[in-house]
Amino acid sequence: MMFDLVLRGGRVIDGAGNSDFAADVAIKGGTITAVGQLGDTEARETVDIPGLTVCPGFIDPHCHSDALPFADDPLPAKILQGVTTEVNGNCGSTAYPVVAETGHLLREQHAGIFGDLPWDWSRAGEYFASLERAGPVSNIAPLVGHGALRVAAMGFENRAPTSDELAMMQRLLSESLEDGAVGLSSGLIYAPGFYSKTPELIALAEVLRGTGRPYCSHVRGETATLLNAHAEAIEIGERAAVPVQLSHLKAAGKQNHGRADELLRLIEGGRERGVEVTGDQYPYDAGSTRMAALLPPWSQEGGRELLLERLTVAADRERIKRDFAEGIPGWENLAAAGGWENVRISSVDQSPGYLGKTIQQIADEKGVDPVDALCDVLLEERGQPTIVVRMMDEADVRTIMRHPLVMIGSDAIVTRGKPHPRTWGTYPRVLGRYARDAGLIPLPEAVRKMTSYPAQKFGLLDRGLVRPGMAADLVVFDAATVLDRATPEDPEQPPIGMPHVLVNGTFAVRDGRYTRARAGKVLRA
Repeated sequence: MMFDLVLRGGRVIDGAGNSDFAADVAIKGGTITAVGQLGDTEARETVDIPGLTVCPGFIDPHCHSDALPFADDPLPAKILQGVTTEVNGNCGSTAYPVVAETGHLLREQHAGIFGDLPWDWSRAGEYFASLERAGPVSNIAPLVGHGALRVAAMGFENRAPTSDELAMMQRLLSESLEDGAVGLSSGLIYAPGFYSKTPELIALAEVLRGTGRPYCSHVRGETATLLNAHAEAIEIGERAAVPVQLSHLKAAGKQNHGRADELLRLIEGGRERGVEVTGDQYPYDAGSTRMAALLPPWSQEGGRELLLERLTVAADRERIKRDFAEGIPGWENLAAAGGWENVRISSVDQSPGYLGKTIQQIADEKGVDPVDALCDVLLEERGQPTIVVRMMDEADVRTIMRHPLVMIGSDAIVTRGKPHPRTWGTYPRVLGRYARDAGLIPLPEAVRKMTSYPAQKFGLLDRGLVRPGMAADLVVFDAATVLDRATPEDPEQPPIGMPHVLVNGTFAVRDGRYTRARAGKVLRA
């Protein structure tokens, strides 16, 4: 057989958790066709990789790259660190389904993190087709968002759905699953997700029953309601009889530092009851999200324009200040978890002078209360900025990473400016800093957490392993030097020690350079 490509002379970590071994890897037609000592096998191209390691392309189970393929020149932050498949549509946020009556609300909501989209779709399958026309760099495995379902059926109403509205959400979810969505996501600290109650989420999760597709949740709280919020997600999976994926596991806020073990025991307890519950984690002590998510839920009723209008009303601002000072039962107060000095602006549209500054710094410069500074920036930027919030403890990060039920996910919001360093550094950071340098987990186990484990969870049965017959999504890295370089101060830095990345047998990165190839596919369930 004449192969298209042979990667010759390296060592293979196959993705299943096995130790590495010396082998060549042959590819033909976008598929791995042979693994072993291939001698002088004929190939159209041979790349010698002595001293380097071949592993499956990394599968990121928690992404927000939904708009990236539509860019004229997509930012290569993820592909340069070896991410060949992205599970998009997390935290309840998808750009579909769209219905005429409420479509403008969905477009307004996503203006900050999804950028310019063609919006030439209504249902999931039409969005997937639009993605394919654009041509993704990495493969896309798409979820459908509870938030988008709720916007479609009832906008940003702070109430339970009527029976007709719930039936509409179930129908739209069913259509999205028929079109190939790989699961259902929720974001219960965001509008409109935080207006929902547990029975609504169970009723939607039941639509997944029998498909094997998971309910993936950014739970209702990772600070004050840490354990109760994760218990709710596990309960939803238990009562609906579906798998559960807990998004970006963390114990956030100083009052929760040291509680990672309690959180992990809760997950283990769910599995003992028969719930297939797993989680993902990014390897940092800071999170990142939309800036508007800092505000109390009532202020976001009705959508973005009403939110911005409320920020101009003195009485509403005073109410917001009281809420920050006194709290609201069940509200995920991220600013309190980190402190205003740890809330840093990571992307803006109009005012580059804000980039990299904390809310406290801006408040001090303006001589105003931090809540006023927050509201003023949101108004200037039309509600669109993103933020980074430092709120976790490194010991908890390590405790969670070691657990075998936890996979690696970036949760990256792909923006320009001062994004969270996870956007450019998640995967080489785990390989270099945690697996090699700290010895926290063996290198083959780190690779499993990035490859076959998420592939199994999301039903991507032809990805995640270096085996004949599998798709030729591959990473070639130097185990001795691989390392992230992205920092909070200088986050747009590609890693070192990752010379080659292939997507479906095509070089997306070659000799450390992004090739601009668009060889990715939409991976429908």
